[in-house]
Amino acid sequence: MRGSELAVICLIAGAAGLLLASLSGDPSLVFVGVLAGVITGLVPGLHINLFIPLVGGMPALVAGIAVSHSFFDFVPAIMVGAPDEASALSVLPAHRMLLEGKALEAFRLTISGGLLSGAIAVALSPVMGIALGARWLVPPVLIFSLIVMLGSSRRKLPTALVMLASAILGAAAFRESHGIPAILSGFFGVATLLFSLATRAKAPPQQLCSSTIPTSRSVVLGALAGWIAGIFPGISSSVAAAMVSPRMRHKEFLALLGGTNTVYAIAAMMALPLLGRPRSGAAIAISPLHPSLPFLAGLSLSALAFSAFLAWVLSRGIVSSFNRIDYRLASMAALAIVIILNSLSGLWPFLLMAAASAVGFAALHSGARRSACMASLIIPVLLYYLA
Repeated sequence: MRGSELAVICLIAGAAGLLLASLSGDPSLVFVGVLAGVITGLVPGLHINLFIPLVGGMPALVAGIAVSHSFFDFVPAIMVGAPDEASALSVLPAHRMLLEGKALEAFRLTISGGLLSGAIAVALSPVMGIALGARWLVPPVLIFSLIVMLGSSRRKLPTALVMLASAILGAAAFRESHGIPAILSGFFGVATLLFSLATRAKAPPQQLCSSTIPTSRSVVLGALAGWIAGIFPGISSSVAAAMVSPRMRHKEFLALLGGTNTVYAIAAMMALPLLGRPRSGAAIAISPLHPSLPFLAGLSLSALAFSAFLAWVLSRGIVSSFNRIDYRLASMAALAIVIILNSLSGLWPFLLMAAASAVGFAALHSGARRSACMASLIIPVLLYYLA
């Protein structure tokens, strides 16, 4: 996707979103929310749930923050390997592209995937409730994703051991309010940073031109996975992406994950008028106001357009700035931030993070599929649905 093509899509989507939202309320604060989401997305470990309760009485502001954050939280994951819960899986292909000098392409793949999948999700939002009838499909799909995860690995025994250890840690993490972010930080953040420091990995100068054309499959599956995560309880965007993406190439997977992340932010809010139940911190914050589906659809569409355009415009500057930073020092700083934030959550989250880091590091060292660490979420969720 070229910048001019993205700009046209953003212009059309933004105008349609503002028009739709203005029929039911005031959408002007959505732009302020998008700017706030840039900040929360760029700072590793800074979650939007820390701020959204403060602005819960302003749905336009909440929607802007939630959607914008879903675009910009890929930057720490791609550039220094410090993801949050939603962007954890992006570390695997994005780190490879970073070491190939293609960080800009990786970021723009997530942007274009988020924009296109998000537009599809908003357009088809009136029929999202139909998916509730497919709840029985979740267990077999989760089982299939585990089978594919193990079967497609060249190192089956190490991968199986990683899945087992991850599942045990996941079961423990679900009992702690900060447990899931802690283990995902360990599996995909701390382990990656430690391995890079231990092997003295060096990021080459990043190319400042890119060709990003997401496949139709990644766009459609990104919208589907985001809906799944937004509607069904217990399924995060990372789990949903793992469910629908067996044997995807890394560029296609990045576009899918960008779509899943953004659509989840949108679908979790739209579940409020569709299902009568909030599915995210953003939805909980605006639930007392009982916003209508057209109003939320309009806010989401306008936030989607402004966020994608802003992310695309800033992407070159962000990557260009990285070329002037010492990669080793940046990794050490990101590692310190992740460890400190998990330490502030308490002793148990810190211990979970440390154990998950050891499992993630062992996966890297043994050649096991590190995506097998997603068994930490998939298996407990599977048990939840079977029960």
